[in-house]
Amino acid sequence: MENKTKKSPITILKTADKNEAKKAAKFGRVDSDGTVWLIENGKEHKIGEFKVKEPKDALDFYVKRYLNLMDRLSLFETRMKVANLKKSEIDSSLDNFKKELINPAIIGDVEKLRQRLDKIISQAEIIKLEIDKTKAVGIQQAITERIKIINQAEKIVAEINNKVNWKQTSDKFADLLNQWTNNQKNSPKVAKDIDDKLWQKFSENRRVFENAKKEFYATFNKSSQITKHTKEKIITKAKSLSTSEKWNETQEAFRNLIKDWKAAGRTRKNTDDKLWQEFKGYMDQFYDKKNSVDAILEEDYAKNYQAKTAIIQDMKKLLPISDAKKAREKYRAYLSKLSDIGKVPANKIKKIQEEISKIDKAVSQAENEAWQKTDPRKIEINQKLAELKKKLESK
Repeated sequence: MENKTKKSPITILKTADKNEAKKAAKFGRVDSDGTVWLIENGKEHKIGEFKVKEPKDALDFYVKRYLNLMDRLSLFETRMKVANLKKSEIDSSLDNFKKELINPAIIGDVEKLRQRLDKIISQAEIIKLEIDKTKAVGIQQAITERIKIINQAEKIVAEINNKVNWKQTSDKFADLLNQWTNNQKNSPKVAKDIDDKLWQKFSENRRVFENAKKEFYATFNKSSQITKHTKEKIITKAKSLSTSEKWNETQEAFRNLIKDWKAAGRTRKNTDDKLWQEFKGYMDQFYDKKNSVDAILEEDYAKNYQAKTAIIQDMKKLLPISDAKKAREKYRAYLSKLSDIGKVPANKIKKIQEEISKIDKAVSQAENEAWQKTDPRKIEINQKLAELKKKLESK
């Protein structure tokens, strides 16, 4: 029976660096029967049997394994320096390399690989020290961040009062809790005893806040019913005022109701909003009606202003005044007409008054000048002064 050699799946080594392959091949040989030997420190060690037609195929296979191990060492050395590996990952990889080099099934300069591995192990020790330092810094930063969170929680608790916005403050505590969780998740692990003490401080502040919130809402629920009842009474009064046509009196009444509304405090938001809309609806009903009346009045006031302006223009024809007595009579007649016309827009009152005041001043001045000319006492004084002057001149 013909003895057939099993065909090897191994192909002839093809590497970019053939020189390295040639150097490695010097550290091994393959017998014609396929026995593979590693030459190490001048001694040969059997590392396997490889049944192939060409012994060179077996040699290439074990050389390739050597080059592969050398490449993996180079890759690990690089990763160890730049990839932020964990200490456990470094130790695990080094242990595997050590095991592979105890009884290596490769052909190449094994002693050189062991020396290189020793060098990498020395580098690893330095890197692991740096990892420890970095971890210590990270732990301290994590502790510092958690202390900041605790301080913020303590500040929130210290500022609790009757005016606190419980919804917003609850959101702040929820955010602080998220920060704490993220800190634990993304930072180096803090020693359990320290972490427990920090968490206890934070939790205590949360507990104080939650208790204060529960107490507030318990009290609020009681006062809320009283507030609701008070505002319902205010709404009843507003309803009775909504149809009133006593404008000034009712406006004042609504102002007082608004003060009472504010003094009553707040009930639950949805309830309070609904009550306010009902109360405001009755106010709007009153003011809509008042505004309609005011619009009509404003239109009448505008007409009155035009009429008064025309009269004032006629009054100005009194100027300049030649006869004070007649001017005063006509001025009084004009004032009477102005009085009969009625109100003008509020923003026009000052202008009307200023125009009338100018004319009144002119009439008064004319009257004063006329009086000065006809005043008997002044005439007598002037005569005496004239006689005295004449006597002085004759001397």
